[in-house]
Amino acid sequence: MKEGLKCAAVFIGTVIGAGFATGQEVLLYFGRSSIAVPIFSGILLGLFNAYFLAIGAKFNDRINEHMLQNKAKALYDVCMFICAYITFIAMFSGVETLFVKIFDIKYTSVAWVVAAGFIAANGLRFMKGLNSLAVPVILLLTVVIFVYSDKEKASGAYNFFNGITYAAMNVMLSMGVMIRLGKTATKKTIWASGCATAVVMATMLALITLVVKKSGGEMPVYVAADKVGLKYAAGAVILLSVFTTMVSALETAAEIIVPDEKKKTAGVVFVTLLSLPIQALFSFEDIVDYYYPVVSGMGILIVIVLSVFVIFKKRDGKIKKSVDF
Repeated sequence: MKEGLKCAAVFIGTVIGAGFATGQEVLLYFGRSSIAVPIFSGILLGLFNAYFLAIGAKFNDRINEHMLQNKAKALYDVCMFICAYITFIAMFSGVETLFVKIFDIKYTSVAWVVAAGFIAANGLRFMKGLNSLAVPVILLLTVVIFVYSDKEKASGAYNFFNGITYAAMNVMLSMGVMIRLGKTATKKTIWASGCATAVVMATMLALITLVVKKSGGEMPVYVAADKVGLKYAAGAVILLSVFTTMVSALETAAEIIVPDEKKKTAGVVFVTLLSLPIQALFSFEDIVDYYYPVVSGMGILIVIVLSVFVIFKKRDGKIKKSVDF
């Protein structure tokens, strides 16, 4: 159970970023929806979490061995790197903008990236520790903001396709991380992680949806919290969410470039340096507006490719099960 909760924390910390924590994404996808839609999307994210862990447990390291024999492996790596790279740039670019706006303190991005690089270079074990601390704090502060803020009614359209596209946009980055975590996962861990993720994500999405429907604005969660004197609580939620996503994105991109754990630091430094030219050319808002739709499309594509791989490997029986589903 404990390991399942840690895996859930890693997944949640990976999928929530600036768009989620500020309420921008939530307002975009669920602003006119019934409360049932964000709840559905949260449950779907829990299912994705369990699915990716199960793939990692079933195929272990051999998933790369078999996909390496065809173009699927190259497609998987390219899409995963682009997604992680774009997400890292967005978080890197956004963290100082958000910090200045919330706390009026400048020139902090280097400190954030150094901290993210240290955790990313030390691999999944450090990420589990970070997210196990950060996610409960994010959940608690989200509940506090909801309790004290003005809320909108739970009614709206039953546009469940929005829930599917929201989940698809957010699973791309988490996929690679969770498959690797799944290599040592038991059946109990997988189910505990999936259920915990579904409950937490459905709860947070529902609460934030009710808050942002009423407030609106560029950072609707922050606007709502500021009205009731909780702007620093909202700031902590936003910055913790950005940081956990930044770490996951950097670790994923570095792992694709340098799979050797002993040389992970070189991969982290390379990805960080590679991000600098893009950050000089595009603002945080530009990256979100122009490149996040690409990430969403790639998320759907890679889930399909991965699922086809799993189905065909089940049929031909080339790989033995390591977990009894």
